[in-house]
Amino acid sequence: MIQPEQLLFISPCRPGGVQASGTGLAARAAAVCGRLARRHQVRILTPDDAAAGWAERCRRWIRFTLPGLAPWCSSAPCDWPASSRARATVAGVWHGRVSRVHVFRLAMSPLVGGVPVTCRRDLDLDESESQTRGRIAALARRNGHHGLAAALAAESAFYARAEREWLPRFDRVYVSSRVEADAIQDRVPGIDVGVIPNVVPLPAEPLRVTRGGPFTMVFVGNLGYYPNHDAVCRLVRDILPGWRSRDRADVRLLVAGRGAGRSLRRLMARDDRVEHLGYVPDLAAVYARADVAVVPLRAGGGTRIKILEALAWRVPVVATPEAAEGLDLVADQQILVADSAAALVHACERLRDDHTLALRLADRGRDHVAARHGDAALASLD
Repeated sequence: MIQPEQLLFISPCRPGGVQASGTGLAARAAAVCGRLARRHQVRILTPDDAAAGWAERCRRWIRFTLPGLAPWCSSAPCDWPASSRARATVAGVWHGRVSRVHVFRLAMSPLVGGVPVTCRRDLDLDESESQTRGRIAALARRNGHHGLAAALAAESAFYARAEREWLPRFDRVYVSSRVEADAIQDRVPGIDVGVIPNVVPLPAEPLRVTRGGPFTMVFVGNLGYYPNHDAVCRLVRDILPGWRSRDRADVRLLVAGRGAGRSLRRLMARDDRVEHLGYVPDLAAVYARADVAVVPLRAGGGTRIKILEALAWRVPVVATPEAAEGLDLVADQQILVADSAAALVHACERLRDDHTLALRLADRGRDHVAARHGDAALASLD
């Protein structure tokens, strides 16, 4: 019997579904790793397999508690491993039988320093870290969070250098959309770039579109991620107050996700129309209550799994251009796209008042996910 090739899958997180892990990062890792496991015997290596040294722990503490000092205290972001420790980590699990290495995220690239050059090396960036952190830095600066903006700008510059240094060392580089592929090829010409779309499971029984009761908006995401934090602030401060209704109780906002800081929790608690659910292990119950998923992101990278997931559950989506980037959804046919707070409110009110529109968006959005973001979209990994 022919034994399958062995593959080392290096990831910053344990692969797991978005509901189990609470992050789209782990969900993408799980989808890719699962596809690779069909043809390979996969061994997973994450930083959790080796205890972080005191330098890494100190660097993380500074990054998240004193962000303004981060650029001065370290030349690398907190998620970038020390090269000597990275090589030692891989050397500790290397047995010479692996013929292929798949690295997930740019920060894990230094770990291939312990891998023989004869092995095929693939890198799944998901997104351009330099571009994403630069965008979030601009958003933080716009919000007056100058310490965080300085830290993110420094990280963006670091990752721009890292992209030029590490990407040419891989046989192929993957990203989540054609938009990201174009950005990477502009920054590092001559490398082989492929697209692996984000994928989500399609529920066997999609939800009904008409749910009754107060019109319910939902936002799902890791609230410790700055763009998600900003989006919820925007929902509570700008979108809910702009809602036109005879009765204040006619609208409700559900916010699902872990990681909300004290200031955000206080903001949500001030409005009795906001229900902060925290971490929800089964999001089906959340989407069952939703009339629309609202995604007012103003920065980020890659493609938003939260949009794909809502559409898979047959929930209409209203999103900003930044949130919908890279998904190739057709505006007014599969999604409503709006930029300003007033336009986002108007889009939600259109869905409240036009059941036919809500039904069309829900059905065509779900069809788009089934056709473009199912397991078949990962075929290029075979």
